[in-house]
Amino acid sequence: MALINCPECNKQISDKARMCVGCGAPVEVEKQFSIVGTPVIFCNLEVSENNFPKLMNWNEANEACKSLGEGWRLPSKDELVVIGNRRNYLNGRLIYQILDDNFYWSSSEKDINFAWYIFFSNCSVGNANKSHNGYVRAVRTF
Repeated sequence: MALINCPECNKQISDKARMCVGCGAPVEVEKQFSIVGTPVIFCNLEVSENNFPKLMNWNEANEACKSLGEGWRLPSKDELVVIGNRRNYLNGRLIYQILDDNFYWSSSEKDINFAWYIFFSNCSVGNANKSHNGYVRAVRTF
């Protein structure tokens, strides 16, 4: 048995549970692992194949990435810029289609209330209140 985080409330539960004891949400362990999929390898990073299925605020985004285990995390602003600038073709795989033109959170903070994000279509960088919801893509350094 291992502990995983509930995809709805982020409380730790058994990986054998079918329902979260904290919020009652059904738990699909396979869904959580499908986020990583077949990662795209770029420089010293693995980029998860898929976004998380729901928009998240900055704190939720950090926790969701960590919940994937084994070093998965929210990418820094600089990592997102590098990925975005080379999004059309990384390590032999076309990845533009997996990086939608949406607001993606980075782990980089501007200050206590704001964090940096990127739009992949033009690699524009901005910052937003951490309470706003954005898309999330996990990375892992190797």
